[in-house]
Amino acid sequence: MRSSEWGLLLEYDRKLLHALAQIQPSPWRGEVYRHMFASYPPDRENRLGARWNPPDVPAIYASLSRDTVLAEVEYQLSMEPTRPSVRRTLYQLNVALSSVLDLSTPQALASIGLTIEDLAVIEHAKCQIVGGAVEYMAHDGLLVPSARHPGGRNLVIYPNRQGKDYRFDVIEREVLLYASGEGRRAHALLPQHFLNFFPEPQGQGSLRPTFVEARSCSGGGPAVNGIETCRGPLVRQ
Repeated sequence: MRSSEWGLLLEYDRKLLHALAQIQPSPWRGEVYRHMFASYPPDRENRLGARWNPPDVPAIYASLSRDTVLAEVEYQLSMEPTRPSVRRTLYQLNVALSSVLDLSTPQALASIGLTIEDLAVIEHAKCQIVGGAVEYMAHDGLLVPSARHPGGRNLVIYPNRQGKDYRFDVIEREVLLYASGEGRRAHALLPQHFLNFFPEPQGQGSLRPTFVEARSCSGGGPAVNGIETCRGPLVRQ
């Protein structure tokens, strides 16, 4: 079976589609948590490809508990050589979906040829094929185990499949000022900090840099590892 609806030619094994068809979909409504860096909105879609969505298949990743979403983000931050010092926002959301497949048990994963270990590896190919097939079958959501928080569950939303009952409403937001989670701290600004290396939570893509407008510092700081740092305010050029 092939799908090119969203601009990318994908081929799905008939056995996989048959196995997924044996799982009864159901409507899902509840509260989830989503973590975003900087000023990204909570409904920002991943279109580059991540754990449960191939490239060009949009997806929104969230967790069913606060502890789970923070564990997912902490794992992403642990992969960085320097923890980014940017604003973090934790959103509590009310979500309603029409057709969700639940793969959050070992038995459900086994029925489609996956194990919990497949969720923890860096390579996303196996899970991407499953997520792409779920979206291809017109389901708007997928429940999966968290590989970063034992017992936790994540919700993957496929917004292009949303039905008339779809809801994605912000209930509350909590601002976490620094990536360390230890309160306000001083950080020297190094050249790499002028790139937007913002991790996308819950495995949403790799840390891909995007350039921002040129900025200069109005005050000098001490050298760090031979590199001049900046302590003054940043001035847009």
